[in-house]
Amino acid sequence: MKKNLITAVVFIIVAGLLAAGSFFLVGLLTFRRSEEAPEAEAADTAKDPYAFFDKPSFSGYEELTQFENWSVQYNPEDDQLLWFYQKGQRQAIYNAVLNRTVLEIEGSETDHKFAFAEFYNGVHIFWHIDQVNQTLSLYQADGQAVFTKDYDAETMHLPEIYLDLVLYDGEYYRTDADGNLTFAFHSNPMHPSLSGVTTTAAGYYYREVDGYLHSYSAWVYDDCMKQFAYYESPSYAQEAHGFVLNDGNLLVQYRIPTVNDAQEYDLEISGKKYELVSLIFDVKTQEEREVTLDYVLTSGGGQSRANWHYTHKFEQFEDDVINLAYGYQIENKRIDTNDLVVYTISNQGAVIERLNDWVPHQGKNLPVAVSSTRYTLSNDLAQCFFLDESGNILFELHENAIVGENYIYYNNAIYDHELNLLYDYGEDMTVEMFYDKCILLRSNATEDVYLFANGESQIFVEARRASSLWCLTQESFFYTVNQGTRNNFDYYRVYNDEGRQIAYIGTKYLVRFEMENGILITRHNDSEYSGQGTERHYRFS
Repeated sequence: MKKNLITAVVFIIVAGLLAAGSFFLVGLLTFRRSEEAPEAEAADTAKDPYAFFDKPSFSGYEELTQFENWSVQYNPEDDQLLWFYQKGQRQAIYNAVLNRTVLEIEGSETDHKFAFAEFYNGVHIFWHIDQVNQTLSLYQADGQAVFTKDYDAETMHLPEIYLDLVLYDGEYYRTDADGNLTFAFHSNPMHPSLSGVTTTAAGYYYREVDGYLHSYSAWVYDDCMKQFAYYESPSYAQEAHGFVLNDGNLLVQYRIPTVNDAQEYDLEISGKKYELVSLIFDVKTQEEREVTLDYVLTSGGGQSRANWHYTHKFEQFEDDVINLAYGYQIENKRIDTNDLVVYTISNQGAVIERLNDWVPHQGKNLPVAVSSTRYTLSNDLAQCFFLDESGNILFELHENAIVGENYIYYNNAIYDHELNLLYDYGEDMTVEMFYDKCILLRSNATEDVYLFANGESQIFVEARRASSLWCLTQESFFYTVNQGTRNNFDYYRVYNDEGRQIAYIGTKYLVRFEMENGILITRHNDSEYSGQGTERHYRFS
């Protein structure tokens, strides 16, 4: 899309209809017991109520047998590490990406506490507090210990994490892109607080103040957090703005008022004339170099690829898009403040390309991919447009439309990405679940549940078996359907977001299906009224 545009695929689903899928969901499945037995494929599960059946349609799985009879302590702050425990006995940390246990210790969950953190660059760490020996140990995501130090909850703070640094007990540690955490430097009273550091680029750290009293200032620190440079806009400057470029230097711009009858001026706003000063501040030499820009920076100025890691927005651009600037185009010494422009710029401030001239009132909004060739783009008026890979508007989407990887759902009908009608169910059905690759609908008349996938609709489960239907997670969108009862066992099918069966499960009492960091957790109660149950854990490939 217009040269260096979006390569990553991001799925868009309207939050209102999928609010139940916005967290790690827990579905306690209740059901009517059918008097009809499951199909013949349901083998006798009396010996193992968790029997999985090896079917051609069953996507590969691997049971984490090392955690049989263990439980999971839920960890919503981390999408890679899981905390398993055997009540009162043992604790373990499992890395779902590496598919291995990275730490295992003896002791209860009361005596041993874990906490998890993710850096702006996607690196994960965790720490362990041993409340018996009063120590705190810091670990990399692979289980490599970084340090073990004394810990007193009354007098000591937990590790502070910001950008790529960890501060604990007067020592800074730095992570790299490979997840390694190493000692960096000792702290001292002259260091700024980590919460005050706003940006990192080219190995430096920055604390910026943009727009306060119409001024811009920046403190620059080296890799040991020692200040070595400082910039502040002149006291006579007005509307000063700036930001850190990808090479570590600063792009700054401000206005100087002139007399209203001046013949030489750069900008006129509301009848007032200004000289416009644009400059590059070299942080190494602390020298200023004026540059000529044909745009006026806004508050917040822009952002570079280097400091935008923790917002993940540069993932959608090609590598040669290194800086974004926000401003207003200067034409005939005037600007239109209703036409905010997003530019890609060089480290010298020169405009390479305008990124927001695809739809009216686009503002700072940029396209988001829903497939390899289709994008959605919302503007400041809450209108949403559907674009092709060249940035051409195909059509405007209604505010109630839901867009997935394969389909668009709107006004009781399903369309493809060319807006061809695939299935018009009118008022006869209600959407139960909308996924990127399939849709579940329930008949208002018969209560039968239909699956729409691969451009076709078919009965997914008849009404008499449709009492258990629940979305499990935003990660993989597994869902289950109760298949009936035989010999006091209830049987469930598990499907993925393509509508394909991946598992078949039998259990004696109520089952709860959960998803945590890509691990499917099944739990059945020890008795019909018991709140306690046995967990099994499965890793799907």
